[in-house]
Amino acid sequence: MKNFKIKFNDFNCLKCSSRLYIKDIYKKLQEQYEPNNSAEGYLSILISECKCGTKYKIYCDCHELNENITVCINKIVKI
Repeated sequence: MKNFKIKFNDFNCLKCSSRLYIKDIYKKLQEQYEPNNSAEGYLSILISECKCGTKYKIYCDCHELNENITVCINKIVKI
């Protein structure tokens, strides 16, 4: 089982600045997991909806080192 270290400080709504909540984020990341040890890592795309009703696609870069995966926000796009 992989360990995901997630940097949550960028998960904010662009419209109302509320923190975005992604239900079962660890499960969603594991479903998309693709082994990759390169410097670029791999891309994971998550969908979230803010309490104000705005929906987002969240593009994450995932980098693996010693069975630990760091997940960083690449960009957030309103859909």
